[in-house]
Amino acid sequence: MELSCTIITMNNRQETQIDRYTIPPLTDELVYQIIFCMEDQSSDYILDLKTGVPIALDLIASEDKGDEERYLEHPTWRPSDGFRIMEKFVSSLRNPIYREKLRSALARGKGVFREFKNVLKQEPAVERLWFYYKEREIKQKIYKWYEQQTELHYLKSLGEPEESIADLILSDFIVTFDQDKWKDHIRKIAEERLQPEFSGVGYPLDQLLFQECEAEWNTFDDSWLMVCIESPTGEFAGFIAASPSSFEGSSLIYIVKDLYVEPIYRGLGIFKLLIDTLCRKASENEADRIIIELSGRAKSLAPSLDRRGFSLISERFALDIATWRDNQKSEI
Repeated sequence: MELSCTIITMNNRQETQIDRYTIPPLTDELVYQIIFCMEDQSSDYILDLKTGVPIALDLIASEDKGDEERYLEHPTWRPSDGFRIMEKFVSSLRNPIYREKLRSALARGKGVFREFKNVLKQEPAVERLWFYYKEREIKQKIYKWYEQQTELHYLKSLGEPEESIADLILSDFIVTFDQDKWKDHIRKIAEERLQPEFSGVGYPLDQLLFQECEAEWNTFDDSWLMVCIESPTGEFAGFIAASPSSFEGSSLIYIVKDLYVEPIYRGLGIFKLLIDTLCRKASENEADRIIIELSGRAKSLAPSLDRRGFSLISERFALDIATWRDNQKSEI
């Protein structure tokens, strides 16, 4: 089952330092500015969130260097990244003559970049194709970086309650492992509320992910580890459920199948309480690992999991065949 939970904060939070800066829109001009900075190996650049443009590190005034929230690191770009794109381009090239010439250039060793450019200059059409291919690859890297940074910046702006305040709030909530008490309610949540969580991935993937949720939830039994949170008034606040899996009959691994926090209780630290309680119970059961898969809106939880010691072990990618088909036509 894919996770489908989004943690948000209360609207009446106090303004934080990071609220002064926002990530600028990723316009074509900004993209090409970032590309220039990435390829300029003679200087280091960062994005100035106050001005919205890249700036060289050595040009930052000393009095501004202490304002860490003002600056954002660019996506990394090293010679090894350029070499990998060259290899990918050669592999995709349909012209057998220049494919072999460029392949030989890549195998040269010293002076490989210069030799690669010399071969391209022999045929302007191949050279134009290379520039188009390289620009597209770099842009994809920038788009991915921008998406990640926008998400991280948003999560930082939400903030988390101070530890003492969070503990005080959570001390009034009730942790229960009574699976029967809330099982029917949780099934209702899965049917009525979880499906919209996948809406961001688009049709038909949202339907596929939801069907996976339903199929895996039907395997629920007493061996699952389920943690439920109740409000001080006894209302359902959230839950996390994990199924056990053994490796060669020895190592016990809990795979989180579902995680949900009621919208009214989000931003109070319920997510942290659920994760910490699950980890404690898994430890008591002498488990070896806990695995959580994020999809849909739940991908925004990745930074929180990373801060708690989780590490990335896999990613799922989806390809729109219609888009792929259009790209193939444009490359002909």
